[in-house]
Amino acid sequence: MASKKKNSAGSIGYIVTVMGAKGIIKILLTVLVIIFLIFLARTSYIFGYSIFNETAVNAESPRDILVEIPEGASTWEIGGILEKNGLIENRYIFMVQERFSSYHGQLEPGNYILSTGQTPSQMLKIIARADTENQPKQEDGGTGSS
Repeated sequence: MASKKKNSAGSIGYIVTVMGAKGIIKILLTVLVIIFLIFLARTSYIFGYSIFNETAVNAESPRDILVEIPEGASTWEIGGILEKNGLIENRYIFMVQERFSSYHGQLEPGNYILSTGQTPSQMLKIIARADTENQPKQEDGGTGSS
């Protein structure tokens, strides 16, 4: 009889230990989920802020850069060209800015003089040929259109 009491006391201790471990695991998972949600919210805020708070890469001492946008270039490729030339900081943000702009789908191939002192919206306006002031004359490219 004494051995049965010993076993039941041992099994109760085991159950308490297992339940305590499960509780700790639940708390750790909850903390990890909260940390992940904070990280996700912070990253989303920074991304959204960057989209709507347009700034020039170098407004203090801007420099002009001649860029060529090839025929059939996607917004992703145009963003890569601008990023490579130091005109924008992030092509992902540029893609979203183009999508939300009034120039969506209107970007044209050609040679453009862009400045590090321009915002992405100003560059989009130029590449969509809505602002051709101080831009090189664009050639027809042999498409046969008049």
